[in-house]
Amino acid sequence: MVPTVKYLLALLLFWTLSPAWAVEPSEIIDKVDALMNPQAKVMLRLTFKKNGRVDEFYEMKTYARDNNQKVIVRFTAPASSIGNDLIMLDRNVWMYQQNAGRTLRVPANLSFGDTGFSYGDIVRLNLKDNYSATITQETSKQWVLDLAAKDRQSPYHRIEFTIAKDSFIPIKAVALSGAGQVIKTIEYQKIKNVNGRDKPTELLVTSPLSPGEESTMTYEAETPMVLAEQFFNRQNLALRLEEREFTGKNP
Repeated sequence: MVPTVKYLLALLLFWTLSPAWAVEPSEIIDKVDALMNPQAKVMLRLTFKKNGRVDEFYEMKTYARDNNQKVIVRFTAPASSIGNDLIMLDRNVWMYQQNAGRTLRVPANLSFGDTGFSYGDIVRLNLKDNYSATITQETSKQWVLDLAAKDRQSPYHRIEFTIAKDSFIPIKAVALSGAGQVIKTIEYQKIKNVNGRDKPTELLVTSPLSPGEESTMTYEAETPMVLAEQFFNRQNLALRLEEREFTGKNP
């Protein structure tokens, strides 16, 4: 049967009006993960302010590989945090307590100190392994994704995530409780060219639950590199074998 002109026009109209996304939600978060969490050594600075005054600050260097499934965090400041380092292995976060000489598992959704960041934020848990994504809104310039936690290991129950379409740069993430209450908002700021790609270099966290407080994570430097897999284990939190690897080099 040969389709009639009316049938073809109706089909064209259906395709035009139907909500068809140009890309899959999983592809979007893959690209965001690749932009924000490359295999690299990253120098970070975290500042926590209360009523405009700095209350806490931390400096750290991190090593990541395998789409951020393996991450080492070495604190370089303040002095009280040096040696109390973190490692993430297969979505589990572990902290080495230097004074006690032991390694403890830390919930990814636990607040890091008094700051607005969670331990999952500090190790930069990737989106793909922790959240199921659906597109809820789309404009010519942005997507809004609903990210639903795959299980209780994820830092947040749900996230409303806004992303720029032309660059896959994240713009804003609103973390929600199971009841739909806004827990915190993360704004992605100070876009700079880093290793040939534009990306946010500052994350600002605020919360309606803690007015007058703000936490900022700043990307000070990012050096592409792949640290050998042999260093990504809990025992190495105390041994710090990667530092011996870099002796006489520029880590």
